[in-house]
Amino acid sequence: MLDLWNGAAIDPSTIYAATCSENGVSSITPVDVGADVARLRAALHDLRFDVEGWTRAGNTWYLLRLLAAGTHIGSLETPVGTAAPSGARLELRGLEAFEVRNARISAVWLAWDWSDVFRALSPE
Repeated sequence: MLDLWNGAAIDPSTIYAATCSENGVSSITPVDVGADVARLRAALHDLRFDVEGWTRAGNTWYLLRLLAAGTHIGSLETPVGTAAPSGARLELRGLEAFEVRNARISAVWLAWDWSDVFRALSPE
């Protein structure tokens, strides 16, 4: 999964189930995941996700503490709108919980702290 998000040429359908629930309220497909990866990598060409810590919960759930960092060279979609390219080095941290069934991610819960990104993108 990290290789895919870090830009490796991997088919998302080898990692994500045909339908994967997201935050318990919506569903995504591997095609959606591929589009999300492409959008993020266009905005942050050198984007890198690193695991800062992880744990397993039960037989199917994994919780990862992640750091994502990259240089902001393209339009970036955020929870509060689209940010024009700034050239700034951006970092954000998040927690992601994954349910893995039949060797595919079948559910994901996302919680990212965007505050550093918003500060970096706000005019002085």
